[in-house]
Amino acid sequence: MRSALTCLLLFLLGLALGCGSAGMSSSSLRQNNSPSNISVTLQPVQPVSPVQVNASATSPYPIAKWQVAVDSKVVWQQTGSQPSIAQSIPISAGQHQITATATNSSGDSGSSSVSATISSSAAAGYAPVLSVSLQPISSSSPATVTAVAQGPKPLTGWALYVDGNLVDKQNTSAATFTEPVQMTTGKHQVLARVWDSTGSYATATATADITASTASSTSGSLIPMPPSSAQTWNKVEEKHGWSDCGACAGNPSGTGPKGNYWFKQGVTSPSLDGNSMETYIGGWVPWADNVFAYHFGPQNWANHILYTVHFLWNAPKTRGADGAYVVQAVEFDSYFFSGGFKYLFGTQCDYAGGYWGIWNGPDNKWQNTSLKCEKFPPNQWHTITWYGERDQNTKKVHFVALSVDGSQSKVDSWMDAVGSGSTDDSGIQFQQDSDRYGSPWNAWIDQVSLTIW
Repeated sequence: MRSALTCLLLFLLGLALGCGSAGMSSSSLRQNNSPSNISVTLQPVQPVSPVQVNASATSPYPIAKWQVAVDSKVVWQQTGSQPSIAQSIPISAGQHQITATATNSSGDSGSSSVSATISSSAAAGYAPVLSVSLQPISSSSPATVTAVAQGPKPLTGWALYVDGNLVDKQNTSAATFTEPVQMTTGKHQVLARVWDSTGSYATATATADITASTASSTSGSLIPMPPSSAQTWNKVEEKHGWSDCGACAGNPSGTGPKGNYWFKQGVTSPSLDGNSMETYIGGWVPWADNVFAYHFGPQNWANHILYTVHFLWNAPKTRGADGAYVVQAVEFDSYFFSGGFKYLFGTQCDYAGGYWGIWNGPDNKWQNTSLKCEKFPPNQWHTITWYGERDQNTKKVHFVALSVDGSQSKVDSWMDAVGSGSTDDSGIQFQQDSDRYGSPWNAWIDQVSLTIW
């Protein structure tokens, strides 16, 4: 009874004090909430369309996503770790509230809003446009990639790329595209593209940071991740033991045209890491070639080979009298000799023909693939990776895939290995082919690697 009376007196006392005690209670509850650990600053906007939205965020955790909303409707979003954004947003005439929201990797969000009144004349150029955004991507593989598009015209299709490789393409009018993607551990570039009925397209990109995965390759990837048992040699251009040859480059019998050639290691510039290898061909001998090779010794246990070269070329005169580049072709070869057979992965970018070629050992000639070679211009670094495999039971060579500057293409061509009296060995080659004038040109190779398993 005393307890009930006490509670009643306290209740009446609260009424007598009025809303002050209620306000104190409400304030106390707000203070007990965990404060957000992210803050967003949105700069004032000019009353013209498109509106330039400039926002920045501070947070102890990386920023994972940005959104821009107009009158509470999300009109743009992007995943990524950038701490600031600068985005043009088309907006109609009238008074609007613009809100920028940043979300960090711990899931906390912060927002900032500004008001803007757009006059009819300032919005005269306004027209709804096709746009697309990517939702945050999880860190576990397979990761679900979701993209959302909006625009004034009907949608007609979607495409999804990971690390430059096409993963999926659909002809659909759906405004949302969802695809589970297998990705290896590490960071991957994800690109979603959507088209509408006018042929216009919009693109959104994001970085997926995968920390948990059992995948041996990424969806759409033609080149697998080497297993932990693989053997890798890095920075091969810095190793001692390189050899060169001129006459044997144009003809295995050693009777090919021979120009002047040399190579030099330890070149500081141009280079990617301050230590490249320079090669040269010259002498004005038409169709002269030179090959530079490095041997790794017998590797009969391995059946997969991954050869990567970063290269750049230049010349005193980069074009000949006919207006074409002085480079006739540049070759990237790898090989196994074992059990009396030669498994040669001979490849070339044929500047004259315009296609990538692979070596047909039984017919002793080059065979064009369907892949165009873009005739790499001078003074630009490019990265070439060839992946191949061999079958020692059927004595076959399989040219599987080519990667040029990170963009992979399927080759999938089988050749017969050829008999050889050479001792068991393995190695790589880089070759320069000169044009019909024998024009001189230099090449630099850097960060050369070979992986076998």
